[in-house]
Amino acid sequence: LLFDREPWPQALQNLHDWSAYGLIDAGLQSDPQQRLRLRWAQRLRLPMLPALLLGAKHPPEVAARLQLPLLQQRWLEQAVELMGWMESSSFDAPQFGWSPADWTMALESKGWCVEAVGLAVATGHRYWRPLLRWCGRWRHLRAAESAQELLDQGWIPGPALGAELRRRRIERLEVTR
Repeated sequence: LLFDREPWPQALQNLHDWSAYGLIDAGLQSDPQQRLRLRWAQRLRLPMLPALLLGAKHPPEVAARLQLPLLQQRWLEQAVELMGWMESSSFDAPQFGWSPADWTMALESKGWCVEAVGLAVATGHRYWRPLLRWCGRWRHLRAAESAQELLDQGWIPGPALGAELRRRRIERLEVTR
């Protein structure tokens, strides 16, 4: 209710002054990244409350307790999963210079939505730049030719056509920055 009635900066200041963040989650009271996340959330046109809750110890649990919309709860779950994946030992390829195609294939193969990736950007994670580029540019790139153009060139509809479109998209991503 506070966030519905007060401007966000004033509501946040009130929560801080009253030491009321502890009612939501103890980690939020002394969250040093809060302002950064909220600025990024505004910039990326994401709802503020999920971005705020990323400072909690278990953001999806807090979101469920606060009865955030299920879609926003899913974004938080995916953002936490994405950040966990980027911190895992199986995620070492960026040290060797992943290309836009590598990032795009990795993010899209995991099925993370753009809002979850945006929330991960808002955290200021060390890989925020490629995540932001994926959100803003790379995910929009398509093969130079459309499916119809390939059909006009003699391709037959089916899985081979889809594979060729994906291959051409990856080619295009490889030369993008």
